[in-house]
Amino acid sequence: MTQLDKILKEKLNNFEVEYNPNHWAEMESMLDKNPVNSTPKSWKKYLGYAAGIVLVTSAVVYFTIGNDSKKDNTSENKSKVEINENITPVNETNKSEIVVSESNKSNSNETINTNKVEENSEDKIIEASEDMKEKNEETQYGDTRSNTNSGNENRNVNDQVVFSINSNKKSVCQGEKINLSISKESGPDNVIYKWYVNNSNIGTGESYSYYPQEIGEQIILVEAVSGKSTNKAEIKIDVIELPKFELEVINQDRTIANPYTTISANNPNLKYQWKLNGETKTGANLVYEFEKKGSYDVEVIATNKNCKSEKPELLTITINSNLTLAPNSFKPEMGANEDPGKTFFPRALENYNLQFELIIKDISGNEVYRTNEKTPWNGRLNNTGDMLPVGNYFWILNVTDTNGQNNLYTNVVTLR
Repeated sequence: MTQLDKILKEKLNNFEVEYNPNHWAEMESMLDKNPVNSTPKSWKKYLGYAAGIVLVTSAVVYFTIGNDSKKDNTSENKSKVEINENITPVNETNKSEIVVSESNKSNSNETINTNKVEENSEDKIIEASEDMKEKNEETQYGDTRSNTNSGNENRNVNDQVVFSINSNKKSVCQGEKINLSISKESGPDNVIYKWYVNNSNIGTGESYSYYPQEIGEQIILVEAVSGKSTNKAEIKIDVIELPKFELEVINQDRTIANPYTTISANNPNLKYQWKLNGETKTGANLVYEFEKKGSYDVEVIATNKNCKSEKPELLTITINSNLTLAPNSFKPEMGANEDPGKTFFPRALENYNLQFELIIKDISGNEVYRTNEKTPWNGRLNNTGDMLPVGNYFWILNVTDTNGQNNLYTNVVTLR
């Protein structure tokens, strides 16, 4: 509505016609002076009067209804003022003017001022209501964004921590140490890093080391927390099972006919390294010839494609008898060629029909006796000459075992 429209509306709303009974008396006197059969000119005059009366009556009715409607609007606006006092209070002066206008509508100037106050107040109320609504919406949405600050849409980028996880290995053996650390690319300084392995918290900090025991793929997740902002990163580590195997010892009671003791590992898919008496051998089975009885420590390390045994497997083997059963010394006597205490011979050969050769030499390397029969040495040169000097002599025994293998045994015997 334009300003001109508002002015016209106010003028028309405030226009009042006072009722005067004398006007009707004048109208009746004029009608009595002119009969119905008057000339056409007089009839037109009376018709004009009638039209004027109808027009005046219509105007009175129109403006009367308009004023009643205005009163209703004013009452409604007053109710709006009372309802919205908590939003935008109307000052006491304006409220007084409204009350005065309600009780003194006969004064057209006061009515016009009152209407202006009501319209201005209504506009202010509407504006205040809209402002209050906007503030309420801002407060409401502001709280939501704060509560959901970790969301992707409303997250504060300055609080976001951008980082990655470093690992010294992507594949580790079961129980092997793994070192993990954080590389921060951007974000605030005050950050808490929480470490998780397969959804289980294992610690906090910018670095972490641990010894995985669970076999298979492990997901390592780090949660970086800064204020209300949270960011996550993860890596995957493959944990390989350590080699598993069992050992079996075969032929601990070996003989000169079958002198080999076998240590067997039951997992053929692994590689083995054996250490025994300073020697290193490989293979799934360790076959070893123990010359003397006693206890022997065997160390074995098993390896799959990536992992070795966590520690060497130690095995103690007890050999129950000497292979040759040869005496360490003897004192020859005349006529005692068959007496074990008076002669020298490896007694281990006595119970087996094996091919062998026994050679005895002095400390200078000179051969003093040789035989391939079960005949003991009596301390003489070739068992027939003079008695040899007392002292140490080397003996050498070459035997072919039941497997067709030639085995060489050497030792020292003392002639007393």
